[in-house]
Amino acid sequence: MKNVGLDMDGVIVDFIEPIVKALEVSVNDITDYKLDMLFPKRKEEIQNMYGQKGYFSSLSPYPKAIDFMNRLKKMHSVKLWFISKP
Repeated sequence: MKNVGLDMDGVIVDFIEPIVKALEVSVNDITDYKLDMLFPKRKEEIQNMYGQKGYFSSLSPYPKAIDFMNRLKKMHSVKLWFISKP
């Protein structure tokens, strides 16, 4: 059985929408993945959000992401691993 790694944030789950809501900013304000550099005055708040236990598991998957992963496992007999840098 082969292993396949899938990035979570921005690939399987939508991590932008919760950030936009929490920081009360526009999606257009998110121009880089280094959010603490984009919003230096809110660095601690951002780090606390990401550091919260269960944060990534609370994010909603993109439409059809679950179906895609199930089909990938079934058609190619692979073991899926989720990859994300906290």
